[in-house]
Amino acid sequence: MAVVTELPDTVVAEVVSQYDIGSLVEYWPADDGVENTNYFLRTSRGVEYVLTVVESISHHNDLMVRVLDVAYRNELPVAPVMASKTGAREIYRLDKPMLLAPRLPGRHVDQPNENQCGAIGKFLAMFHLCTSDLGREAHEHPRNLSWLNHHAGLSKEVQSKTHQRELIEALDGVRIGLERPEIEELPRGVVHGDLFRDNALFDDGKLSGVVDFHHTSQHYWIYDVAVAINDWCTTERHQLDKNRAVALVAGYQEIRSFEDAEVACYPTFGLYSAVAFWLSRLAATSVDIESGARLSKDPDEFRQVSAQHMRGFSIF
Repeated sequence: MAVVTELPDTVVAEVVSQYDIGSLVEYWPADDGVENTNYFLRTSRGVEYVLTVVESISHHNDLMVRVLDVAYRNELPVAPVMASKTGAREIYRLDKPMLLAPRLPGRHVDQPNENQCGAIGKFLAMFHLCTSDLGREAHEHPRNLSWLNHHAGLSKEVQSKTHQRELIEALDGVRIGLERPEIEELPRGVVHGDLFRDNALFDDGKLSGVVDFHHTSQHYWIYDVAVAINDWCTTERHQLDKNRAVALVAGYQEIRSFEDAEVACYPTFGLYSAVAFWLSRLAATSVDIESGARLSKDPDEFRQVSAQHMRGFSIF
């Protein structure tokens, strides 16, 4: 689902002309988009950019722009959304908003090492702290219990009865955990919400870029950490790797120490994050089946991660 909206040459060239970046030389589709359409482009000045066509009306582009501005000013490796010649941060073409940003250097890593996991943890802590003043402006993270319950009801159409029973048991575990009174006192603020391996870049062994802030919202910070651990710290067979998870947590705590309540509640959030992405992938699978499109990412990966959290996965 890398390309949802195919852009003709004339549209891309016209979009480029709205910015002071030179004229369009070439452009090509990125192959890692899932929810939005991304194109790489190069201009006559020899610089490369990323053009994003925002496909979902639920994305809050204004918040994302402000969050990226703050993160960039705090010297985090992010690409701020560029302003056009008229100062606009988004341009509408084909009835869809389009955003332009510099292309960051580096490549995605398939199986990160402990140092790379530590760098992701450190980035998250710095990101949480530097954007903390924006927390009250941010909308609530949409994948709450109501969202989980709704999508769990739909998922029985696209998975086996055995897997559906596993899902309901895991969802019960999330519900019980989130009903604990101490949950409401946990630190919260702006979260990335989707910091997977395909949303980070490494160049010469160092973290060179974090991208795709379209899921930015307000939520518990420990949830953001759990999202990262459930992707960055899994093996090719989708098994959680404790050493990598410990390294990610250690990187985070170089910048910000976890509160005791966050440590105590982490098992709930590890499971919560896994179930949320299990359900989101099942939802995407349903859409793909109906449309006849190539299947999106495999939901079974997070079914397996959820099962490990149900059995107990200790980090602290």
